[in-house]
Amino acid sequence: MLKKLQDVEKLVENEPAGILEQVDSLSEEEKNHLFTNYEEFMRSDPEDVIPLLKMGIRNDEIIRGAEYSGVRYDTLRFSGVWNNAGIIYMNNKMYEKGKEIYSLMIEVGVFDSSTITNYAAVILNGMISKHVIEESDEPDFEYAKELLFKAFMFDVKAKPRRKADAALLPAYKNMIYVRNIESELYYNKQLYFISFILGWISVEMSLIRIFCKIMKDQKGEKKIREKLSMWNIQSILDILYALRIITKNLYVEINSINKERNKLIHGTIINPTPGLTKQVIELGRKLIPLYNP
Repeated sequence: MLKKLQDVEKLVENEPAGILEQVDSLSEEEKNHLFTNYEEFMRSDPEDVIPLLKMGIRNDEIIRGAEYSGVRYDTLRFSGVWNNAGIIYMNNKMYEKGKEIYSLMIEVGVFDSSTITNYAAVILNGMISKHVIEESDEPDFEYAKELLFKAFMFDVKAKPRRKADAALLPAYKNMIYVRNIESELYYNKQLYFISFILGWISVEMSLIRIFCKIMKDQKGEKKIREKLSMWNIQSILDILYALRIITKNLYVEINSINKERNKLIHGTIINPTPGLTKQVIELGRKLIPLYNP
């Protein structure tokens, strides 16, 4: 049994494909044990493990996948291992390291839903972590957005879902980041109307995602869940507050901004103020991490 990732590293030094054969031969219990040590090793020495991961990716086997709209979604035999590595880097705020892993996977021919969703997520999280989205971030942002839309459409077409379930896809949550970041990019250009609308869209998407997750966790009947997901945002907000998923302060803030949104949509006010626009951007970022049990 391989107890530490260092054991695998020794194998890889002598035989590049060794990591693949050894991991494949492990039982599920042994794999879990390996990944636990693997995570600890990455946290303690993240620089040293990057060459090992890259070697494993380059020597992995491409598995041909389904094709939708002229795009074939290929994966690697051990995509789960490499995706897990990228997620660990992202969770530990090592965004550039995560990008290295995912960009190499794309380079060798991977284009599966999990990989492109995670790649986009590490780009977007890295941007959000800076607190200030700059014009120089736009190329990375546009690439991440393109990846996410492809991943979302693939997941929906591969297994058609009701609206209530589509809102639970990983790509859907990351598209909330997309709208929020777009909002800040327009804010920086002083285009406050567009910025406000995009910021509010991210808020509504988050509320729908949270509500649909709660309904699924309660194992509600699918048709009922779908019907409930069609409620208006005010009804969904009231339920989330009644269930104490959203605090009173957050509930009051969302309602206050929603009233201004209604004035804007119905022409009572022409443009939102910069302060109100910035508030909706920050509100969106408060909601994104909520209810992720």
